[in-house]
Amino acid sequence: CFIYLSEKSSKFNNFFYWTSCMLFVIFNSIRYDVGNDYLSYKYFFLTLESNEFISIEPFFYLLIVLFKNIQYSYLYIFTITTFLTYFTLFLVLKKYKRRFIIVTIIFSLEFLFFSNNQIGQALSVSLILILNYFYNKKNRKSYILTVLFTMLFHFSAIIFLPFYFFRIRKYT
Repeated sequence: CFIYLSEKSSKFNNFFYWTSCMLFVIFNSIRYDVGNDYLSYKYFFLTLESNEFISIEPFFYLLIVLFKNIQYSYLYIFTITTFLTYFTLFLVLKKYKRRFIIVTIIFSLEFLFFSNNQIGQALSVSLILILNYFYNKKNRKSYILTVLFTMLFHFSAIIFLPFYFFRIRKYT
């Protein structure tokens, strides 16, 4: 609704657009025991507090260390990752806002469930979408740095590193 209003109202287009983003953030942040990763990240928080070894991506480890002394600290991971996921996604989708219906259908039906079930992967996907911009601008340094940064959230992002070097050439 707000995305549609942002297209129709030139005066308040940013307000409506980012309000819709914040509604997704709030909706996905105030959840309890929703999604496949919920109990895993809760376990990671509780395990690290007991000084046991866990294998986890650097960003999530940093969040655990930062918030381990706060009651219900594992809830912060959902708020922070949800904000980063949707902010990045909305930032990328803002360039394609004229395709409102396609974006709405794909986003609301698929990504909403995906982001609730696979937190780290959803955050990585939203960051990987930025790679398309750097790829099209032929900005190798930014592309590589974005892949490396995305690996802080999910190690599987490394598979995008070689894609830059295998550009499709047009022959006439």
